Amino acid sequence: AISMEAISPLEIFEIPNNLFNDFVEENNLLPQFQRLWKNRNAVEKASLFRRLHVGARNVISEASQVHYAQNGDVIYEKGEIPPAFFIVSKGNVQLVWPNGKIKDIAADDDDPFFGVFTGLDERHLKKAKLIGANGNAQVIEVPSGRIKNLYKNAPLFRYAVVVALARRKDN
Repeated sequence: AISMEAISPLEIFEIPNNLFNDFVEENNLLPQFQRLWKNRNAVEKASLFRRLHVGARNVISEASQVHYAQNGDVIYEKGEIPPAFFIVSKGNVQLVWPNGKIKDIAADDDDPFFGVFTGLDERHLKKAKLIGANGNAQVIEVPSGRIKNLYKNAPLFRYAVVVALARRKDN
């Protein structure tokens, strides 16, 4: 069962599923909705996005792309890492720093994301040596433009960034 709680005044309109599906097909929107639906669960798992308005989460999901990797694959090497935010949606990855320090990030972590700062400020790209798969992995990449826009225009997102990063420092 699904329950909803209103947090502001609203009106709810019920649209029959077949009517919605017909609209999607007639307007040739199926590829966009399939992409949105495919990445949406991973986007919502990251605490930074979980409490955002559904419209904002949809924009992030639609803008993202998926990288698939096998065990031992290098997803990005230093100098190739794009200005983006990453969510590990399956398996796990390792971030390897120039000093040899390794950070594992797994899809089943409470916050399976990395690249907050690279998404906000491209100067942080120089820090990571490589991002590689540790086992089979799937990584969702959200372009930095979406992250910068959210950070600038969504106070709830800025707060979520501060809380998530503080939680990581405590661990």
